[in-house]
Amino acid sequence: MNLNGNKIVTASALLFAINMANAEAPNLVEFTSGTAAKASEVNANFESLNTYSASLENLVEAQATLIAALEEKATAADTSRTALEEKVSALETESDDLQNQIANLSGGDAYTIAVYGDEELIGYTDYPKISNDKQYMILKTEHGMASLKPSSGEYILNDYDELSDDADSNSIHYTDAVCSQAVTVLASNPISSSMLFTKEAGVLDTPRIATNGDSIYLAAQGTEFSNVSISFYSKNEGGDCVDSSEYYTGSFYIPVVEMTEESHGLKPSYSSISIEGYETN
Repeated sequence: MNLNGNKIVTASALLFAINMANAEAPNLVEFTSGTAAKASEVNANFESLNTYSASLENLVEAQATLIAALEEKATAADTSRTALEEKVSALETESDDLQNQIANLSGGDAYTIAVYGDEELIGYTDYPKISNDKQYMILKTEHGMASLKPSSGEYILNDYDELSDDADSNSIHYTDAVCSQAVTVLASNPISSSMLFTKEAGVLDTPRIATNGDSIYLAAQGTEFSNVSISFYSKNEGGDCVDSSEYYTGSFYIPVVEMTEESHGLKPSYSSISIEGYETN
């Protein structure tokens, strides 16, 4: 029962009126001029009035008790409502925070600042990140999320791992002994076990960019992947294709396709970077 001050007054007044109406007024003996009043009748009138007055006092006390009870219920209801409003407000705040996290993880609308590499538009960022431990900038491209990391005299295009909020350059491995079928391998994350969340098991929700030294690879949205143990191969410094299975047992491996600058507009490295609306210092 939800009550407030106005409802208490209204309810109390209504109940008081009902109780007053139900209280029986005394039948008093009427006296007329010139007629002698009998003491017994006068005393009877006083007795009836005393009884009626006592009944009214009982009604007033009952009404006061009822008002106090209603006020307690109203106070309890107000307390419950305040607590509920606080919970709703907290849930709304948590929901807003979660939506912002989801938008950031999926490269949402926050990525609106144009980034140019060697004077060509290569993508958009949310804001330029400057720090000593993670000197890189998150980049949203038409092919997926990546990062730009400064190096000696150049800016390197790297993979970007939304799960660990980090930049990396994954080694590209192969599923055949002649190193022709390229895959990128998800072998570690902050809790040292492969982890990849998708809405459909074994299928990428969004495209993923992988880099490897002087090459860029793409796993398009909808690419099927697996964590079934297979043999992996990689090219050594001499260019030979060698078995590297022992390092990636049980890891996720995602098929990728190498892209050229002509086909996708991205390069493994850039000699200059400029950001719309910002000056370098």
